[in-house]
Amino acid sequence: MANPLTSVELFAGGGGMALGTRDAGFEHLALVEWYKPAARILRHNARRQPRLWCESSVHEQDVRV
Repeated sequence: MANPLTSVELFAGGGGMALGTRDAGFEHLALVEWYKPAARILRHNARRQPRLWCESSVHEQDVRV
């Protein structure tokens, strides 16, 4: 795909919605999650399957800040 659809996901959780949107053709620019265990899962999955999203696109922070 020449110009992939892109997304920024807030409240990413464990990545279920991110998996669905990835399968629909979206490229994730950012996955934002404040809950440490969930962010850890997102980074773990990025290391295991780099085609899902980049580990550097996982941002562990509160969106209110």
